[in-house]
Amino acid sequence: EEKTAPAARQDDTPALTFGQRLRALIKPYLMPQVFPFLAMSFARRMPKGFCISFVLIFTRHVGIEMGALFFVAAGATTLTCRLLGGKLFDSERTWLLLPVISAQIVGFALLAAFPSLITLIIAAVGYGISVGLSSPFIKTLTAKSAPKEHWGVVNGELYFFGDMGKALGAFLGGIIIDMLSKSLIPEIALGFSIVTSALTAIALIAGHRAKRANDRS
Repeated sequence: EEKTAPAARQDDTPALTFGQRLRALIKPYLMPQVFPFLAMSFARRMPKGFCISFVLIFTRHVGIEMGALFFVAAGATTLTCRLLGGKLFDSERTWLLLPVISAQIVGFALLAAFPSLITLIIAAVGYGISVGLSSPFIKTLTAKSAPKEHWGVVNGELYFFGDMGKALGAFLGGIIIDMLSKSLIPEIALGFSIVTSALTAIALIAGHRAKRANDRS
């Protein structure tokens, strides 16, 4: 009489370790083509964290009255740019992001060279243009590089990296100001803007190449 092999018991299957379960959970959401845009979000938020924390300290230090107008002008510019720049966000010409992020460099350079209420407002407008156009642009590029079913996760990652960049900008800015002087806050903001704009340009090139490679595969 032919004997059938005994059925394998569930206890015979090796149990997954915590690390294996964690990797299995995270693996569907690891999308290398999204990483450059997360880096862009991180870099773009660093000057924002610095400005929010220290612009008013600078205006009080040098005696510029109504320093809060910086945030009024920046907020109005950001809102206007987002209302009028909708078509730009859907554009395939990603190089348009580069002049956008350069606006705050010009503004902070003028404020550093000629500190006054007028140049403060000019710097606020440049800052508002940069923030108002670059943030939605980066979100659009990120969404285009990820599958639709992962848009929620990718959007969360984008905000997570952006918040880390904002916190790091404020933290590093405070250290640099303590080492130098409050009167050099515009120069420090300019330095942040130049460095993070260069990092954004590098990440933009990397993201463009990753998108091409992803489209080919």
